[in-house]
Amino acid sequence: MALKNLVYLVENEMEAKILSSEGSSGIRGQLGVKYFPTDESGTGEIEEDDLPEDHNDTNFLLGKPLTFRMEIDSAKDLPKDLCKNVFVTYLLNLDKKSSFRT
Repeated sequence: MALKNLVYLVENEMEAKILSSEGSSGIRGQLGVKYFPTDESGTGEIEEDDLPEDHNDTNFLLGKPLTFRMEIDSAKDLPKDLCKNVFVTYLLNLDKKSSFRT
C-alpha cells in the first residue's frame, strides 16, 4: 500500500514484517523503514521542477530517472538467534540483477 505513494514523490514510513517459513506465524520481526525521493547523488532533495504539478498524472515519470533513499530506523521482535550481524538485503522489481544490502 505505501509503495503506491512512490509516484507522488513524497517521504513514506512503514513497519515492514520480516517473514520466514520458520516459526508458528511466519513473522520473525519488524523493520522500521523510511524511503524518500532524492537527487541523483542520493543525498540532496529532489528539484522542484522534477515534482509533478498534478499528483494524479503518473505519466510525468515516463523516461525520467528516479532516485530514492531508503533508511532502516529500527528492527524489533527479532529472535535472539538472529540478533548477530544484522543486515537487510533487498531487490527492486525493475532491477532483478542487482541486490542492495544495508
